Amino acid sequence: AAVGDELNYTVVVTNTGNVTLSNVAVSDPLTGLNTTIASLAPLASESITTSYTITQADIDAGKVDNTASAAVGAVNVSASESVTATQSPALSITKTATESSFASVGDVLNYTIVVTNIGNVTLSNVAVSDPLT
Repeated sequence: AAVGDELNYTVVVTNTGNVTLSNVAVSDPLTGLNTTIASLAPLASESITTSYTITQADIDAGKVDNTASAAVGAVNVSASESVTATQSPALSITKTATESSFASVGDVLNYTIVVTNIGNVTLSNVAVSDPLT
């Protein structure tokens, strides 16, 4: 998965009781789902689809944890799902000299070093060393 991709979830609410439930509140804070099932007969189920857009913070964390809940009266139940993000840290480095040659001992050569994060994870504390400095 990549930043901007969508994770699709199906929330299934089942009435496991023996009376019809009215006004069942269903929510999923991660996806912004907030709806009400007007009536749910005994042993009946209702499926609700919702989605979430993956962020860089999710990739950096290595997963997306999500919990949906359904509530009616004093009864509140929830279900959770964790989706793992594939982390691919990678760097590239290039070093180029401004000068193409030098004439004598003591001439100063200038170099440009460019380090690029080509992976999908935010990197910190990247150390660059050059034995010529």
